Amino acid sequence: MPEARGKRKATGTAGMSRRYELAIARGSLPIRGERIRCNARRMKNKPAQRRVTHLKEKAQRAYREYRAIYVLSNGLDDSGYEQMNLSLENIPNLSKAALRVFYSDLQRRLASIKEWIGAKGDLSAYDEILQMASDQPGKILWVPKWYMQEHLFSRYEKACPLFVKLPPHGRIGIDINGVSKCGGREVPWTVLEARLFEDMGLLWNAACDAKKARHKKDTKESTKREEALLRATVRSAFFLLEGYLNALSWDIQKLKGSALTKDEKIWLSEWDEQTERQRTLGLRDKLHKYPKIAIGKQYPPLLETNCPELKFIVESEEELRHSLVHPKVETHIEVERQLAPRESRLYMLEHGSCERLMDSAISLIRKIGEVVGDRYGDVNIWLHDRNSEGGFSAEAFE
Repeated sequence: MPEARGKRKATGTAGMSRRYELAIARGSLPIRGERIRCNARRMKNKPAQRRVTHLKEKAQRAYREYRAIYVLSNGLDDSGYEQMNLSLENIPNLSKAALRVFYSDLQRRLASIKEWIGAKGDLSAYDEILQMASDQPGKILWVPKWYMQEHLFSRYEKACPLFVKLPPHGRIGIDINGVSKCGGREVPWTVLEARLFEDMGLLWNAACDAKKARHKKDTKESTKREEALLRATVRSAFFLLEGYLNALSWDIQKLKGSALTKDEKIWLSEWDEQTERQRTLGLRDKLHKYPKIAIGKQYPPLLETNCPELKFIVESEEELRHSLVHPKVETHIEVERQLAPRESRLYMLEHGSCERLMDSAISLIRKIGEVVGDRYGDVNIWLHDRNSEGGFSAEAFE
């Protein structure tokens, strides 16, 4: 037994000698073994430290994803985005116990919001959109509906009930700067043709105000202001129709894709890839062809013979639009023609003709919307009739 104890003691002494030799070689001679015990504790704690560091990284990544989805679903008020940024920066400062509680709760909340809105993108996809919004201080980032559906969310209507009524080219506003005038957490949205409709409505209201002002004080300036606003209103009515049809053509190409024939692709894009030349369509051709292609029919569903609004618009294009968009000087007097020369039509506009043009444009767009169906959007979310006083109410611009 004494020999055995001696052997253990010798082994221990030999081990201690080797540690001393290594310590001397490193230039850190331990004092009474304290440095050795300290290093041992550090070695023992390194796996635990790595686990905490890894947990913090996972928590940060999960919170970045949670923040992105929450922001993109417009679930924040004006100051919410900055508060979430501060929370993200504070994660590395959490204690191990607090970190575990935080991460457990975060996983639950993240899974819940992803299920709720149908999140289908990865963190990089969400971060890209969020970064684009951050790079535009003081502005709203407008993201197309089709992109949201294909890359980000499958149930975005949970955040924006009107989402299902938007056309594929419609846009959702990502507002991290509090720019939108929407109340509460209402999601901002926009459609190209809606903006054109608002232009027409605002110009018409201004023309009506100018008429009232002229009746109170008839001057050359007041008369010319009214005439200028009437001309601008007529142009806007045709711009609205052109914008709506061009947007519809884009949606058709997006939704039907390879199912389109060669001629249909040329008509919709107004471009011939084979000859690399533009193939522009007139307003009448677009009114005939685009609804037909959208619903896959052989013949146009709306024609001059069954749609009085379309007939009036086509006639007015020659009488009004070309005169205003392509003004031309004519030095002779055409007595035999019922219609005045193109130049003269600039000076002959009246409120009644503008009213009929606007009402026909609004009614025609509604009829096209009914023909092509809901997959191309519901025009009634942005299209409004004139009110009983003849103008457009405030709700038409909201």
